[in-house]
Amino acid sequence: MLKNWFLLASVSCGVGFGSTFLVSRNLQQSTWAGLGTVPAVAASMTILSRQRKEEIERQVAKSRSSLDDVRQQLQ
Repeated sequence: MLKNWFLLASVSCGVGFGSTFLVSRNLQQSTWAGLGTVPAVAASMTILSRQRKEEIERQVAKSRSSLDDVRQQLQ
C-alpha cells in the first residue's frame, strides 16, 4: 500500500511541476507547485477510498439482509 501512495505522490508532483514549468519557466515556483499537488491528491484519494469502503459496507449489509429474508422464507 505504501508503494501505491509513493507512486501516486511521485506522479502528482511530476505532473504539477511539469505543467507549471511549461507555463512559467520558473524552477522554484514549479517545484513548489509540484510539491503542493501531493497533499491535494492524497486528500482526494483518502476521500475516494473512504467512499468506496462505505459503498462496500452498504452492499454487504444489503446482501446480508437479502440472505436473511431468503432464510426466513425457507423456514
